[in-house]
Amino acid sequence: LVVNAMARAAMSTGTITVWAPNNWRSHVSVHDAARAYLYAIENYHLMRGMTYNVTAASFTMLELARTVAQHCGNSPAIEVRESGDDARSYQSVSDKLTSMGFAYTDPALTDAIKGLRAVLTP
Repeated sequence: LVVNAMARAAMSTGTITVWAPNNWRSHVSVHDAARAYLYAIENYHLMRGMTYNVTAASFTMLELARTVAQHCGNSPAIEVRESGDDARSYQSVSDKLTSMGFAYTDPALTDAIKGLRAVLTP
């Protein structure tokens, strides 16, 4: 959701505000999330009873903002704020899932950001 919010801000206001720029978030595109779900159904016999993380990559909030800005096409400004109420910071890996053969198609989220840009551009 943070990528969606950043893309919307970039396209509507021309500025991405980043709170807690060094906090980490794990991300996956909707397309890859759906593919992972189907993969689990198709491989139920191997995956039954186990837990898997579905995350293509982890980024700092500032890295995400820079990636969104790079692919939004309108060169939005990035405004960094060090403080904020959101103390969430986490990274996760999906090595267990990828070791079974699942491959992410958009780990850098560039296709997802370009898709958001297409939807948000009037």
